[in-house]
Amino acid sequence: MRYPNASCSICKKEFYRRPYEFKEGIEFCCRSCRSTLYKRKPSIWLKRIVLGHGWNKGMSKAKGDILSYGKPRKQTTKKLISEKLKGRIFTETHRKNISKARLALFDVLGRQDVRSVNGIYARWRKAVLERDNYTCQNCFSKVNLQAHHIKQWRYNPHLRYEVSNGLCLCVDCHRKTDSWGYKSFVLSKD
Repeated sequence: MRYPNASCSICKKEFYRRPYEFKEGIEFCCRSCRSTLYKRKPSIWLKRIVLGHGWNKGMSKAKGDILSYGKPRKQTTKKLISEKLKGRIFTETHRKNISKARLALFDVLGRQDVRSVNGIYARWRKAVLERDNYTCQNCFSKVNLQAHHIKQWRYNPHLRYEVSNGLCLCVDCHRKTDSWGYKSFVLSKD
C-alpha cells in the first residue's frame, strides 16, 4: 500500500498521487470533488482550454484529419433514445422555431417528396431519360443518370412534370448545376 502524499482541497481527504500528477496541479481526490473544484474556480479549467490542452489541438478537417466525436451508436441505442423522446412536449415558441427551420427545406407550396406523388415523378423521369437516349447531355456518360429540371421545381409548379423542362444528366454534372440540392435557396428566381 502506498502512503498518502497529498490532500484534497475540497474534502481534505488524504490520498496518493504519482509525481507527474503534481506537475499538472491536480488538487482533488474523486470526480465529485473535481466538479466542485471546477465550479468554485472556473479559471482552472478555462486556463487549460486557453493553453490548448484540448484533445484535438492542431487538428482540422481542412488538413484532412479525421475528427471523430465518440463511438457510433448502435441501432438498439437509437431506438431507445427515440422511444424516450416520444411524447415530449414543446413550448409554443419552440414549435414556431422548428417550423421556421423546416420551411427552408420545402418550397413555397408545401412540397411533398417528389417520388411519392402517385408515380407522376417516376413517369416524368422515365420520359426524360428515354427522350435523351439514357445519355448525359453534358459529358455523354451512360451511368448514374438523373433527370434535371431546367426551370426550378420550386418556382415553376406548372412546369414540374413537363418533359420539355427536363434534362438527362449524370450525378456529377447534376451537382454542378446552380439549382442542385439547396443551392437554389440562395439564388434568385429565374
